[in-house]
Amino acid sequence: MGCSNQQKSHNSSQIELEQTISKLQAGEKINNTAQNIIDDAQILLDRSYAYSYKLIDAKTLLQISKEKQIILIDTSPKGQYLLKHLEGAKHFEFNSTFLSSDGMLIWNTKNKSQQEFLNKVSNNLFITLIFYDQTQTPPYQISPADIASMWAKKLGYHNVYRLLGDKTSWVSQGLIMTHEVPTCCQ
Repeated sequence: MGCSNQQKSHNSSQIELEQTISKLQAGEKINNTAQNIIDDAQILLDRSYAYSYKLIDAKTLLQISKEKQIILIDTSPKGQYLLKHLEGAKHFEFNSTFLSSDGMLIWNTKNKSQQEFLNKVSNNLFITLIFYDQTQTPPYQISPADIASMWAKKLGYHNVYRLLGDKTSWVSQGLIMTHEVPTCCQ
């Protein structure tokens, strides 16, 4: 299979995963969907339920952003953020070092402090926070956006969301990606 065919297959699988999650959240019956997609959707939903954050797709993000103030945070490595990120997104990198080997949340002080995180988002615990990452983490692994969502809930934020999908699905659903080239790469 060529690269463009693999990308199309990944994009359709990603969109099918997002649609399956939406159906499961709404309590709808799932028909004509591969079992691996249903399983992946259930893994993501179970994790979000366990840590009390919500999963949303790009269309829902667009709707929420019209209704209320949001803070959009890219949790990817800084290089990825600088090269391309969603319009209006702030950056705060999260990674697996924010979890202990047994899956407990631990703050990695080598990155940035909790206070720096709080300064980046807001002291308003009722603000809507939406986290995403640009990694292609399989659903059975915890992504940087999952970790950020878990931390936001632990720190007392009430309206925490994790954006599903990837760059291609976000753009196809109407989100705008921006390009910023770091000065080291110009």
